[in-house]
Amino acid sequence: MVTRQIVQKQEDDTEIVLDFGAEAKNVVEDTEHQFVTAAEKQALQTNSESVQAVMDRIGAADDTGGSETAGTVMGKLNKLISDLVSHMTAWTATRAGYIDTIKTDVAAVKTDVAEAKNGTDEIKTSTDRIGAADDTGGSETAGTVMGKLNKLISDLVSHMTAWTATRAGYIDTIKTDVAAVKTDVAEAKNGTDEIKTSTDRIGAADDTGGSETAGTVMGKLNKLISDLVSHMTAWTATRAGYIDTIKTDAEAAKSSTAVNNTGSATGTLSQKLTHVIELLTSGDVGNRLDELVAKGAVKSVQRGIATTINQMNNQGNTDYYTTVNIGTINPEKSIVLLESAYFQSAILLEVGSSSIKIGTDTEGTAVSWQVIEFY
Repeated sequence: MVTRQIVQKQEDDTEIVLDFGAEAKNVVEDTEHQFVTAAEKQALQTNSESVQAVMDRIGAADDTGGSETAGTVMGKLNKLISDLVSHMTAWTATRAGYIDTIKTDVAAVKTDVAEAKNGTDEIKTSTDRIGAADDTGGSETAGTVMGKLNKLISDLVSHMTAWTATRAGYIDTIKTDVAAVKTDVAEAKNGTDEIKTSTDRIGAADDTGGSETAGTVMGKLNKLISDLVSHMTAWTATRAGYIDTIKTDAEAAKSSTAVNNTGSATGTLSQKLTHVIELLTSGDVGNRLDELVAKGAVKSVQRGIATTINQMNNQGNTDYYTTVNIGTINPEKSIVLLESAYFQSAILLEVGSSSIKIGTDTEGTAVSWQVIEFY
């Protein structure tokens, strides 16, 4: 639009007309004064709406209701954290690989955010990669972030039974960092430079130094992956097979303890126990036990006091002993108890079916004796 004109007359009487106007062309731009086209303005508006869509899908830090088919990213992460803290006790190398997938996807999201900062149309691709709340088909090599999270939640619910407080803390740290990323993205939407801080917090794919209190998101994820790979070596295919064996043995033990089995010396545990019970309650063994219980273990007890005398032995030397006649016994099933007076020693020299021979160190020593015969 022309607002002013300057007319300059030349020597040859011709005139030169110079226009002054407010058209946005041939104007030098600086960092604070720039012009955009209608297409560029529409692109910025589209990016702003896409960022808001991403924000809505990410959700708030305290979102609930996350599941395999519904909820925001925050809701799903909160659900994941809750399940990890409450129920998980084991990880396998395959499941540790899921963390590698998360790392890869976070790197992809980082790339998308960087492209959004540069005003490209890749924010739409980022939204597509995040996907819908009920996405399926997530795996180590395919699927949206939502699909992968749903796959991860499904596998964790189905197969993992234990987590330690330390590892659960790693997820708490991830949750905190994701909340920080959300704040950074919101600031980037408002035209601030905080997107750079968000990118720094996410970090590079090969970042190290992650811990419970320091490091980027990538560094923390790399630390978590490293710890899982380095320390969780107790789960091997062989040990997994032990669980299968325990299951098989438990089923076999269950069948072995079935009631009302027919007694058998070579059958299952229950059948063998039935066989033993039958032997103890009937038949020859049972009858003998009944007889033994009825009459007791001791067949007879004989006792008395004997005094040793001076007698000549076969070598012509003097010995001090005496022979006591008793009722008939079976020496193989009998014991003899001796007790002498005056601190003198008493020795059992012989045991016969109808007599015992007792010796002492001196003549005239009184010895108390008992003969106990068993069945």
